[in-house]
This record gives sequence, structure tokens and C-alpha cells, in this order.
Amino acid sequence: MVEDKSAEENSIVLEKVAKSLFLWAKDNAIVFNHSKTELIHFNKDKEIAISTVTLLNNIIINSSEVIWWLKVWFDWKLTFKDHVKKKIVSATRTLYLLHRLFRSEWGLLAAADR
Repeated sequence: MVEDKSAEENSIVLEKVAKSLFLWAKDNAIVFNHSKTELIHFNKDKEIAISTVTLLNNIIINSSEVIWWLKVWFDWKLTFKDHVKKKIVSATRTLYLLHRLFRSEWGLLAAADR
């Protein structure tokens, strides 16, 4: 995690950190999965900060508006609106399936839902 005034300055620092991390990984026979690498800039501005980070092996990571980390959706303003929306959709789907299950002729008994 890096903190600075601008996304461009953050990207420069992150590239330096990534370079040293990849060199350390090479020395210790560790391989990183580049497809799981994500970049997001959190800020309070009205517009999203967009930048890129180039890794040691010329893989370019573009910044995202939303990332999924530790089963939580983080957006660039940390409002968690996307996370709440997805959880509401998931809970609604589960309630609908339970409703269909308990209303079916061969489903669970009504006492089982308590």
C-alpha cells in the first residue's frame, strides 16, 4: 500500500516496490500470478484517478474502479455501494430459492425453516 498526493506518484513508487519484490521472488524461487494483480487508487475527488503500473516483466496493470479483496468489493471512493448491491442480489436470490423450496409439494416442511 502506498500513499501520496497523486496517482502518478503512487504508480512510480509502486513500480519500484514491484521491481524489488520480483527480484526477491526470483532469488527465492517464487512465482506471482499476474492475473490476480490489481491496482486501485482510493481518493475523495469527484473523478477517478487513472494510472498504470508496469511490472518488471513488462506486464501493465491498469487501475480499476472496483476490486474484490478478502470477499469485499472496494470502490475507489470507499462507499461500498457495489458491495452492498451485490450482497442484496445474493440475499434476494437465496430468499427466492428458499421460498420456492418451502412452497413445493416435495420440499422441506415448514417447521424446518425455523
